[in-house]
Amino acid sequence: MAKPSTFVPHPPGFRARRGLNWGCVGLLYTSFYMCRYNLPIANRAISAEFGFSKSQMGWIISTALFAYACGQIINGLLTDRLGGKRAMLIGAASTIVMNTLFGIASFAGLLALFVTIRGIDGYLQAFGAPGMVKINAAWFRKNERGRFAGIFGFMINAGRFAIGYLGPALLGGFMLFSLIEIPPQHWRWLFWVPAGITAVVALVMALNVKDTPQQAGFPPIEPETSSAGNVRTNLS
Repeated sequence: MAKPSTFVPHPPGFRARRGLNWGCVGLLYTSFYMCRYNLPIANRAISAEFGFSKSQMGWIISTALFAYACGQIINGLLTDRLGGKRAMLIGAASTIVMNTLFGIASFAGLLALFVTIRGIDGYLQAFGAPGMVKINAAWFRKNERGRFAGIFGFMINAGRFAIGYLGPALLGGFMLFSLIEIPPQHWRWLFWVPAGITAVVALVMALNVKDTPQQAGFPPIEPETSSAGNVRTNLS
């Protein structure tokens, strides 16, 4: 005899509220990628201005990547304590500050300063992915998480595409709405503009995102995963 279906439909308004939640979370994570992949676009101009060799530029890039990798391990554990929304906002605030400072560091031109700022930025940006996964684990049932993973991949590529288009436009100049001519900008604007975009998106995310459906007035998505937004890992 076939087992009776245990499918329980989502309550009215849930999907729309989840869509708002995921849209804000996804856009914030997209902006993280704009603040991460701006350096490869700017590295030639930085090298030319300060006479940095490829090896020296490699120090800036590799330090950020190593710090980001370490941050994924450490910050994943911290996110269980902080909550997904708070973790993402910490990452957002940090990358806004660090990208702004990286542009300001152009007035000093010290390699060690660039390496340090980018390393700190890499570590703190690593709050983004764990925070996003934690939030969405509470909003998506197990059989819906493939859909979430697909959108996650889209957001990553959207961020890279956005900075890949915006970066060269800032360096080369462009027409805004076919009305206003924006002249070529110094490479530091490749760090300041994404930081500004991230600040706006982070504000929208802070005002609209809830860690769990319960915080938005809905029941948990599944009884066995009702605490998905507050998972604790005990190590003995």
